[in-house]
Amino acid sequence: MHKEHTRSQTPAKRTSLLRSKRSRTPAPPPETPEETENIDPDALRRGDVPMDMVDHLGELRSRLITVIVALALSVGGCFMLSDYILAYISKPFTATGLKLHVFAVTEGFLIRVKTALITGIIAALPIIVHQLWRYIMPAVDVRDRRFARFSIAAALALFFAGTAFTLVAVLPASIRFLVSLTPTGMQNLQNASDYISFVLMFCAGIGVLFEFPLVIMILARIGIITPQFLASRRRAAIVLIFVGAAIFTPPDILSQVIIALPLVLLYELAIIIARFVIMRKKKRELQRA
Repeated sequence: MHKEHTRSQTPAKRTSLLRSKRSRTPAPPPETPEETENIDPDALRRGDVPMDMVDHLGELRSRLITVIVALALSVGGCFMLSDYILAYISKPFTATGLKLHVFAVTEGFLIRVKTALITGIIAALPIIVHQLWRYIMPAVDVRDRRFARFSIAAALALFFAGTAFTLVAVLPASIRFLVSLTPTGMQNLQNASDYISFVLMFCAGIGVLFEFPLVIMILARIGIITPQFLASRRRAAIVLIFVGAAIFTPPDILSQVIIALPLVLLYELAIIIARFVIMRKKKRELQRA
């Protein structure tokens, strides 16, 4: 029988913690009146059963071990594949006919370590986020868990989509533009470590920027903004999107437009999804009423 472990914090005692073991059979009732007083009614309604601090620390330890193992395997794998990763990252620059340079004996090794760490963490993000979600899920109401799962999956998808889009479409054009600005009579001796840091941070920054529509949708879900407000402020949002694209991209119009256009489309999609979310929320409230 499948069991899903959760936990919750009781209002009476912080040390009296709960864990949900969802199954077809209801949770056993508390054995003593004192246990009944210490149980959060909302947690009891979700089917939670008492769990002490030691068990919670054990759960936290097991999830941390899972994250550490996933990070170790991911970083180790990226280090083994660092030649292929570095060749792909360096291709936009080497395509201009120039070469990257190292200026210290240990710099080649440090570049591999840096690349493996950053790409390994990015590759292990789904496992890290999943373990974090499994640990905090009991604090989320049952009715809101589906939306939370959707938001987490959408956040990961948007981040990876923004990173991939930057590597494939934005970075080559940006590098060509920046290299073309080298003054006549000067030679571009690009430090390999600085270039790798620029590319990885640039891709991660655009990936974070792609989370903007999801943030809008969540704000609409909790009632801070409405789809009507988003639609009426469309022009201001487009200006902010282009400003953000100008901050996160090199100073060329082409890169800014390439980044801003998908964000504008995602903004329009966020308005549509926000309307759908509000309609479902009102429908559930009417059903409960």
